[in-house]
Amino acid sequence: MKPTEICFFSPGAYPLFNPTVSGAFGGAELQSFLLSSELSKDPGFVVSFIVGDYGQPPVETFNGITVYKLAAESKQGPALWRQISFAIRLWRLLKTVRADVYQQRASGASAGIIALYCRKARKKFIYMTASEADLKGGLRNRTFVEERMFKFGLTNADLIFTQNSQHQQILKEKFHRESIVLKNVLTIPARDVNQKRESVLWVASSQPLKQPEMFLQLARDFPSEKFVMIMPPHAHNQALAEKITEEAEAISNLTLLGKVPFEQITEYYGQAKVLVSTSTFEGFPNTFVQAAASATPILSLGVNPDNFLDKEKCGFCAGGDYKKMATQLSEILGNPALWKSLSENGYRYALENHDIVRNTARYKSAVAELLRNE
Repeated sequence: MKPTEICFFSPGAYPLFNPTVSGAFGGAELQSFLLSSELSKDPGFVVSFIVGDYGQPPVETFNGITVYKLAAESKQGPALWRQISFAIRLWRLLKTVRADVYQQRASGASAGIIALYCRKARKKFIYMTASEADLKGGLRNRTFVEERMFKFGLTNADLIFTQNSQHQQILKEKFHRESIVLKNVLTIPARDVNQKRESVLWVASSQPLKQPEMFLQLARDFPSEKFVMIMPPHAHNQALAEKITEEAEAISNLTLLGKVPFEQITEYYGQAKVLVSTSTFEGFPNTFVQAAASATPILSLGVNPDNFLDKEKCGFCAGGDYKKMATQLSEILGNPALWKSLSENGYRYALENHDIVRNTARYKSAVAELLRNE
């Protein structure tokens, strides 16, 4: 039986394949990388990946995955011409790859281009949600053309996966589309009950929606605790990164780090007493999954997808109230029995809901069903 050829599209994912290059990546890139890597272990799939231009060769192979470079666009000329040029280059590369199934995670005009190509070439297009803002709007200002192309891609996808039931409901109400909930994947490490916990951790890029300044304030308000902030600079928010870096230097109990390779970051989660999130909105944060997998309690300012922090009793959400968040942090740090309960509940939740082998098997079944119904 011929293996299924599947191609993932995620321009920012190249640093995950080649950690020697500079560049930050987000949750959408990480999930695409992890899922494609696990899928490539199955001889029933031939996996390829389209990434952006980091100065690498046009085609490379990493652990059995063929990685294609989408050449960088010219920054010259009007915006409309640049959009047309991007569409042409992407279309040609899709034809070169010749996969049976193409997948994109997160919004963008590329969703419409890939959906249209798949319709014309009689291929299948899978879309995966990455953030609530992708569906509701508000993450960034899209041009009229970008918005129309994204909606075309969403409404013409052959299969849609969502991160949580909230996304699933939005899709149904706003776009009249059914979807399958597939929770973020991760290799869950063995639990080390003797791991020394010594810090309050924050992990996110330097974007305004992540509100890093609130974590700085927490560090000031808890001077006897050690705080660790991992903040790779975001390409479009250099000024914010510089501002936070400057302020962090004046906080003696805070250590600020930039990019940490994915294969090393588990160590920081394992050493943390608490993971703090100060984001205004997210999809289902990878940081939450990584914290739970390390048996680290989660404290969130406002993000609580599917209300899971309360349902699973693995952390707290402050409902957007900074003072409440500070009080909750004090409770977690000062109550060993509470910490132990949150820690154990989080690890159990990660095992039951985010195991990469189990969730990839669900993904394979959905893809097989999609292809059977051709």
